Amino acid sequence: MPHAVPVVGPLMEILTKRRTVTAAACPWVFPGASKAGHLSNPQRAWVALCRRAELDGLRIHDLRHTTGSWFAKGNSSLTITAQMLGHRSLEMTKRYSHLDVGPVRAAAEKAAAAMLAAGGNRCIAGASK
Repeated sequence: MPHAVPVVGPLMEILTKRRTVTAAACPWVFPGASKAGHLSNPQRAWVALCRRAELDGLRIHDLRHTTGSWFAKGNSSLTITAQMLGHRSLEMTKRYSHLDVGPVRAAAEKAAAAMLAAGGNRCIAGASK
């Protein structure tokens, strides 16, 4: 089933530059040795790229998790994140949306302060009633 992904500014610039370095006669942005003439299995290219960038253990699929996490950090809704990733289930999207500890810590501090304010000194362990 086709999945449309928006190609935004910086990505479009990268793809446009990439397109200018491929042969003018080639219709593909990523030409390859496959019968179709384009890159059909990126695994070998991915391994070479990771080796060159000294990124051990990075999988192509990790990029999906990274995208989901950045959408979460940007406060995008789960529905929007799910559409970007092509998920049918919001439960699946939740698995891809990892937050840094910073926002979680800030929310915990805010909640703790609100609880303490609501309960006064009674909330503090060891405080007399």
